[in-house]
Amino acid sequence: MAINFNKTWLERQLELQSQSVTMSSLPDGTYEAKITEAHTERHHSGNYDVLVISVEISSGVFKGYTNSKTYFIDELYPHTRKRSFDESQFNKLLSDLGLGYNTEREFINALYDLKQKDVVFRIETSEKINPQSGKAYRTKYIDAANKPFVINKEQTTETPTSQTKTPAPKIDHNFELIDDLI
Repeated sequence: MAINFNKTWLERQLELQSQSVTMSSLPDGTYEAKITEAHTERHHSGNYDVLVISVEISSGVFKGYTNSKTYFIDELYPHTRKRSFDESQFNKLLSDLGLGYNTEREFINALYDLKQKDVVFRIETSEKINPQSGKAYRTKYIDAANKPFVINKEQTTETPTSQTKTPAPKIDHNFELIDDLI
């Protein structure tokens, strides 16, 4: 058996109390982190799926601590404002990391590709109190650590004044020739 019986029950309880003090939740702040896992799971209400991204703090006093962010992006989620906010945050994270998806298969591959990506994990506590639990709202954000794929707004808003746009040429497809080639 792999249990150390050299400790008394009181020693075990004191050890547990000291660990619980050090393993409390992360305080508000910004942390360098790595994504350890990204997956979808059924929400405990059973009505919709959620996306869970787990991160591990990679530097500082809290190095090794883990936390997660839950995104409510399922179309069946009843609160559209929260769903659209979470979906935009998740899509922004993917685009900042150079990832994207069009189909369900590409979505799963993008979740797999998120693993070990460097991110900035930010926690904020609002002054507003949740009337049901009596606790303050805690909001978590995951952003790309370095955003190499960000397009400068000045590049997209400037239009050359000397050039005029010409309409694209109309292309007629001859499907009979294509069928003959196949």
